[in-house]
Amino acid sequence: MSSDSNHASDAPEPPVDSQEPAKKPISRKRIFTLGVICVTVAVVAVSLIENPHYVPEAISQRTFFPIHNLEMKLENAKRLKNFPLFAFDLRRLSVPRQLLQYGGVQKDGIPALVNSDTVSAAEGNHLAAEDRVIGVNIDGTTRAYPIKILRHHEISNDKIGDVDFAVTYCPLCDSAAAFNRNTGTETLELRVSGLLYKNNVVMFNDHDDPEINDTLWLQLLSQGISGDFKGIGLESVPIELTTWKEWKERNPETTVLTTTQGFEKDYNVNHYARYEKSPEPMFELPSPDMRLPHKEKILGVWSESTNRAYPVSLFSAEVTQIEDEIDGLKLTIEYNPETESLRVAEADEGLSWMYSYWFAWAGIREETEIYKEAELLETPSEAQVTTETAL
Repeated sequence: MSSDSNHASDAPEPPVDSQEPAKKPISRKRIFTLGVICVTVAVVAVSLIENPHYVPEAISQRTFFPIHNLEMKLENAKRLKNFPLFAFDLRRLSVPRQLLQYGGVQKDGIPALVNSDTVSAAEGNHLAAEDRVIGVNIDGTTRAYPIKILRHHEISNDKIGDVDFAVTYCPLCDSAAAFNRNTGTETLELRVSGLLYKNNVVMFNDHDDPEINDTLWLQLLSQGISGDFKGIGLESVPIELTTWKEWKERNPETTVLTTTQGFEKDYNVNHYARYEKSPEPMFELPSPDMRLPHKEKILGVWSESTNRAYPVSLFSAEVTQIEDEIDGLKLTIEYNPETESLRVAEADEGLSWMYSYWFAWAGIREETEIYKEAELLETPSEAQVTTETAL
C-alpha cells in the first residue's frame, strides 16, 4: 500500500455538528394557559377543603359546561341572577359584610317546603324510634318535623289553625328554631338564600313587587339583617328537639311530615354524617368562643336583654331538671338521659328558645352567658376531653 493511501486513511474525519437544534421559547399563550389551569386547580382544591359539596354542586349547575344554544344561555343567565352574592342587596347589612359567604348553592337551591304533607303518628312508619324530630304544639295541636327531611329543605312553611309559622333547621349548626310568619303587615314565606353567616343559614322572604327589597333573615339571631325588615325580630314559636319515640309517647295525637313532599329525594341519606362526627365547624370561625367545645349541644334561651346557654353536658342521670330565672322570668328545663335531649317544661311569657351547637350560638349571640359557667368549666365535659386529646 502506498504512503499516499496511508495518509488518506489517517486523515481526520470532518467535524460533526453535535449541537442540538435551539429550543423555541415557550409562548405567552402557553404560559397563560398553564397559569389558568394552575389557578383553577388551586381554587377547586381550596373549595373542596372549605366545602366538599362545591364541585358536585358546580357540576349540577353546569358551571363547567360550555354554552351552545339560546336555551342554555338563558338558563345560565338565570343562574347568574340567582347566585346568592348577586341576588340580594348586600349594601346595607346589619352584620359585617365580609362574614357573609356563599354556601355552595344558588338562591332557592335548597327548596323550602310549603304546607307540607303530613300523616298521623300511627302512619309514621317512615321514621325509626331514634330519628330526631322538631316538635311544635300550637294551641294543643302537635306536629313533628323529622330532621332527616329538614336536612334536605331546611325550612318548612306551615300553618296550624290561624297561626302561620316556619320550622327551620341548619345542618351546619344543628340549630332548630320556629318562627311566627305573621309580621302584622304581611305573611312571610321563608326560603333558603344560599348564603351563610358564621356557618348559619340565612333565610329570605321573596316579593313579587321589584320595588320591595327582599329581607335576609339570620336564623340564630331571629332577626332581619337587610331589606325592609332589617333589625326587626321574628316572633319565636316554642319547639322541642327530641326523638320520634319520645315525642310520640308524650303526644300520641301528633301528625308528622311524610317523605312524599313532591321532590325526588332519598331522605334516608345523610350528606352531613361525616361532618356531624367532626369536632370542627364546616367553615373557619373568625374569633371562636372557646369556653365550650365547638359542637357542644346547647339549649339557647333569651329574653329582651339576656342570652343564656344551657349545655347538655350540665345534665346527667342524676341531674334531670333545673329551675332558673332570666331577668325575673322563670323557666324549668328537663333532661331525658335516654335520648340526651333537653326540653323547656315551663317558661314565663317573654322567654324564647332554640337549639344549636355552641360555636354557632356564641358566634352570633356574642354576649351570651352560660348557666353555671364556673361549675361547668371546673369539670370538663366529655367533648372537651376528646377535643383536648385530639390536639
